[in-house]
Amino acid sequence: MFVVELLRRYQKYVAKKNGIESDSDTEDGGALSRRGSMIPLSLSSMWRTSRKKSMASNWIPADPVELVVFPPELLVTHTAIVPTGRRSRGRHPVFAIFKARQYNRDDNDEALHHVILTLESDGNLVSIYRSNSYQETFDLYQSCVACDQLFYLLDSSKEEASTAIPRLLNQLIKHPLWRAGHIAAALGLVSYFERMRKQRQLGVIHEPCRPEKYYPHMIAIENNNIELATMLATMGADLSETDANGNNAMHFAALASPEMLEALWAFEPTHDLINKQNNDGYAPLLYSIRHANARCTAKLAGYGAQLKLQFEGVSNPLFTAMQSSSNSVDVIRALLDSSPELIDETDPQTGNRAIHAAFSKKPLTALLILKGSTIDVNARNTLGQTALHVYAFKGDLGCVMSLASNNADLNAVDANGDTALHIAVCHANLLIVRALLCLGADVNIKNHVGDSPRHLAAKFIGQEREDLLHSLKICGAYRCSEWRIECREGCASKHINPQMSVISKKSTAESVDSLVDFIVDSTVNNAVDYTDEGIDAGDLKAAAVEERLDAMPATREAKVHDTMQNLCYQNSLADLKDEKKKERMINLLSLDGGGIRGLVIIQLLMAIEEALHDNVFDYFDWVAGTSTGSILALALAEGWQKFTCMQYA
Repeated sequence: MFVVELLRRYQKYVAKKNGIESDSDTEDGGALSRRGSMIPLSLSSMWRTSRKKSMASNWIPADPVELVVFPPELLVTHTAIVPTGRRSRGRHPVFAIFKARQYNRDDNDEALHHVILTLESDGNLVSIYRSNSYQETFDLYQSCVACDQLFYLLDSSKEEASTAIPRLLNQLIKHPLWRAGHIAAALGLVSYFERMRKQRQLGVIHEPCRPEKYYPHMIAIENNNIELATMLATMGADLSETDANGNNAMHFAALASPEMLEALWAFEPTHDLINKQNNDGYAPLLYSIRHANARCTAKLAGYGAQLKLQFEGVSNPLFTAMQSSSNSVDVIRALLDSSPELIDETDPQTGNRAIHAAFSKKPLTALLILKGSTIDVNARNTLGQTALHVYAFKGDLGCVMSLASNNADLNAVDANGDTALHIAVCHANLLIVRALLCLGADVNIKNHVGDSPRHLAAKFIGQEREDLLHSLKICGAYRCSEWRIECREGCASKHINPQMSVISKKSTAESVDSLVDFIVDSTVNNAVDYTDEGIDAGDLKAAAVEERLDAMPATREAKVHDTMQNLCYQNSLADLKDEKKKERMINLLSLDGGGIRGLVIIQLLMAIEEALHDNVFDYFDWVAGTSTGSILALALAEGWQKFTCMQYA
């Protein structure tokens, strides 16, 4: 009902702006719907005022998120290319994507795409977003579908439709990784959380967003929304939860207002938070001083906040040593020789151990050299994070590599089910993403809310998105299953995104030529016809590769690599039969030498084993090697695992 009410108000706004008196509140104003709500059967006056614009040469606003009625006379020039494929739930709006059929090809212009909002009661259409990029349009469309209830729960009494819906759209664009609860908190939608409380879906208030790790109550406090913040606290929000930087609710309130501090102080748990320090050692009082907030500083001092606090963790000298980039093995050894128990001590606030506390690779490497055989490299802090999670969040590639070379669990999950790969993807850290993938991280593991690394990567835009998706796809990342409704263009199932079959000439242009030719030859030999897909001859290569390697249904159990593997098997067996090899064959594994080649060889062997689902070494009668290759050959002959060999390569 709310969207209709917003449109009714916007109808008045447009009429007033054009000097026309709106009659939306008169005889055409509305009629009772099946649910008893005032749902207008026609937006007649809004149509009349916008119709004059539609007859002009350019009826499309400059602002892509400005609300505008879609002129009915232009429906014949547009095609609905992405319907939702599902009925509207109750009074929830229904979305679609329209694409213009006619556009100027001479200027190399791309067709304009619209995200369309249609109302169940009368079928009138409103263009809420426009872009020449199908990818951008589809991504926002998916976000709208996932957060469709927010369109009804916006507070119509506070702002007009011309700003309410664009404000929601801007939040969806600005925070692609946020879920509905976080967007609702940013918009101040008290009604959303009231609905969650009535439906007993309180899990939403305990869910952090990515990558900031903000909880809904933190967003409300940061926006100084006292009503929403107190409501969430009453509903059971844990005010002691911390964001990625260790800030709790009182840290956020210290930058908001004295009134917010006063409202939160009414909740007993905040009394224990007033002197809690964040990851930088700042308690709320020092935090407000640092940000020059005099009024909040005075309020915190009045509540008894201490000005002089020792940084928790500094009492452990090993932590201090780990936080200095200049400390070497000798310094760490001296500390551990005198006080060996320091290595197992934890920070009382964060639960971090010394292995979590390094500021650089040098002290971490020193600790691992001295205690690598006894230290628990997968020890967890209070957030369930291993050291690998911590350094992936910090973006420290050197520390990530040091831990990986000391047998850290690459697929360990934190309290939210995120692996280090999830975290690296959320921060768009391409180097760490590729390092973890090369080291064997599971590319298809899902966190507690069902997000895979590919699902998260698809929510970025521009070159970051392309690089992340390319890296994940070539390592076998699946698209999401059909039931995921909020997937972006880069991970949506083919059943959700019909445009996925339209292959770009650039989509696989950087693939290895021999592999491309091999797949294309196989496609041609098997007489695959692409004419029905609308793909011209120039796109045949890309179409063949994309179809084989990327467009597989996400529900299939087979891995992406199985396609290549099966093709190779078929052709290899045919070649063997044609050449009539001798009955007795001796298989020789030859390993080249030289520095980095050892790592490359191990990675190749691991990839082959993943495809074979068997130990590749058992397929050879002889093994030979040069330099590094000979050392690797001896290790394999002794039964060493490939990952163990990689640590010493």
